[in-house]
Amino acid sequence: MNDPFESYPRYDQFERGLKELRYAVKGYNPNDIIRRNPRVDKDAQDLRKWFRDKMKSNTLVLSLTKKRNNLVMWSHYTNAHRGFVIGFDSNNLFFRQKTSRNTGPLAEVEYADERVSVPFGKSVSDELVKVYRKVFFTKSIHWAYEEELRVLSQPSYGKIIGKDNNGLDIYVFDFPPECLKEIIFGYLSTTELKRRISEIVASRYPHVELFEAQPSETDFDLNIKPYRVS
Repeated sequence: MNDPFESYPRYDQFERGLKELRYAVKGYNPNDIIRRNPRVDKDAQDLRKWFRDKMKSNTLVLSLTKKRNNLVMWSHYTNAHRGFVIGFDSNNLFFRQKTSRNTGPLAEVEYADERVSVPFGKSVSDELVKVYRKVFFTKSIHWAYEEELRVLSQPSYGKIIGKDNNGLDIYVFDFPPECLKEIIFGYLSTTELKRRISEIVASRYPHVELFEAQPSETDFDLNIKPYRVS
């Protein structure tokens, strides 16, 4: 993830509740806690680390976008228009089932001005469960241009096929062929890339439509046109 706030909620509300609960019986002032007992701060720091490590190590995210001609997305995620875009059918049961063996349902990311806050309650685990999903589906308003949708899963359900440039495991999942709806070639993609993908589609996904993106002659836009296999 290239957002430093991914899987990183606010803990200030939880920490205040922790201090008040621990010292209310003794009549201490919560504002004096750092002087009286440094353990409270350590407990809060341990919670932050545990929660973030747990979310990072136990959650996989499939990131998708609604808009197929988003100029910024093409520039960022297709090697500056040299790659291609895969279009899925979001109404397919694969994305809509609420209970699945290996993935959660497709859901929209919400964009907000404030980060998700971990509330304070009698059960720490209950509070973390409440915010777990919300944290992954809430991002800063600055990312709104992505119009992102996500599917969550766990490493135990995926298959590792190698590592990325940062040394992180790459997980792949099977999906029904009928989920695949279209493939759009970037306007700078090579003839060889188009040929290879066209052959794969013809042999394994004959129902999939092929398109190519072309810069508009008049607007800041991409025109998505049918691709004719030569």
